[in-house]
Amino acid sequence: MVEASQTAGMTVYGQIAIDHIVDVNDLLRVGPVTDILHIGKAGELIFAPGSYLETEEAYIPWFFGPFGTYFPGEKHWADEVIRFGGRVIEIIEKGLVRQLGVPNKDLGGGGPNNIKLLHQVFRSFPIQFIGTYRRRPPEERGADIWEYALGSRVSKLNLVPLHEHPPINICFEGVGPKEDRTIIRSPFPALSFDRLRDIKWPEPEGSTIIINTIYTATLAVEALITATTRSNLAIIACTDALCSKQRFSDMEIEFFRYRYPTVDFSDIFSVHDLILKYVLPNSGAIIIANEKELEHLTGTQIIDRRGLRYLGGVLSGLDQLQQILGNHRGKIIFTMGKEGSLCLDENRVLHHCGITESPGQIAGKTGIGDLYAGTIMGYEHIKRSIRGEVTNVAFQMTAAAAAADIGVTKGFRAVNVLGIDSGILESWKKYTWLGPLHDVARRAEKLYGPISDAKLEEIEWIKISESGKGLSGPTLLEDDIGRKWLCPPFVNSEAQ
Repeated sequence: MVEASQTAGMTVYGQIAIDHIVDVNDLLRVGPVTDILHIGKAGELIFAPGSYLETEEAYIPWFFGPFGTYFPGEKHWADEVIRFGGRVIEIIEKGLVRQLGVPNKDLGGGGPNNIKLLHQVFRSFPIQFIGTYRRRPPEERGADIWEYALGSRVSKLNLVPLHEHPPINICFEGVGPKEDRTIIRSPFPALSFDRLRDIKWPEPEGSTIIINTIYTATLAVEALITATTRSNLAIIACTDALCSKQRFSDMEIEFFRYRYPTVDFSDIFSVHDLILKYVLPNSGAIIIANEKELEHLTGTQIIDRRGLRYLGGVLSGLDQLQQILGNHRGKIIFTMGKEGSLCLDENRVLHHCGITESPGQIAGKTGIGDLYAGTIMGYEHIKRSIRGEVTNVAFQMTAAAAAADIGVTKGFRAVNVLGIDSGILESWKKYTWLGPLHDVARRAEKLYGPISDAKLEEIEWIKISESGKGLSGPTLLEDDIGRKWLCPPFVNSEAQ
């Protein structure tokens, strides 16, 4: 375990995910899975009705299914995950089960990915992780490899044993026009009131509370209410999974009213409701979201059926979120993939930072949003919780963009202080101070006509900025943050 210090720390609420990763082309070449799977014209995975896939975790076979049709680059939920025996034998006898093969396995999930980034770039403050994990029988002693991997990067690991199976994601790669991962997630059914009442949630120890993807409703509600009522600084990555519209079960609502008597659950029936009606209006949290997530959170249409994204939807969604935040004026970070990122700061001023396109093969796509978000989180925590300073948005965005750029070109593991420093200068060339949100909308309309029809990829951000020019600033993290809070090596220095 990392040795904790007296420095202000952070608490990360998240969900461990064990990624079982397979290349679909290899799977179809070497195995009998072709009996139940073929690829459609749009790159969709089409499984035979009622079929299952078998994978192995913790030396136990687990069966996912029944499968259907899944479109590429999206995340889906399996109906169930079950162990061998009983009904599984009947399914096997019907010829509807095939092995996943020999997947590559990795620790995943937004929270663990944020911690990986924090561990690689920042130092000298303790990190606590609060999450859930599977219930293990008494004969299984000690931590498994995934608990150990995460525990080695944090000061304190608090995992509540809630689930009957490991939190496995089956990740198919190599399908669709962009060859993004198509992910099938483990489901986590609601628990009974008695089981919920017996949960002993760990106490958060950090002055900053970070919340990322959470699949379990009870953990999500605990994290969000704790962040609202007990944190100095809350940072929420508003993923679709966290902001679930899945209706709480009657037992969950009964439990929430029992555990959180000061929160009015009379018109809150999902985590999505809780975030919009309670968390954002009362916490002043920093929000991080991408196009799909902002659309899911606010209901504002940003992406059309062809996958095209429009400026009008983006600005409308940001304005709607800012109104929900109200007088708290929390910062909103919005990522747009190859179109870069926007930040609507506490003063309703909009900033843009583009990406640095690199020729040649892309080393990584998965987790790039978590790299960006993790840099934002570490930067914000050091500046506000440790040093008591106001965060400079431009410095923060250029550093986060440089981290994401290096992740794309060299992979997640290559992101460190030296790598980020090598890209900050290029990120400054892509940074633009745009001005007040409504002024940006007005100037964009003069240039592009109705902004509801202005495609994001066609926007020249420098043309709709108030000043018509970008800015410049520090090109090394240590110049703004200081070496004390960063992991070496540094530019022009030996590792310390």
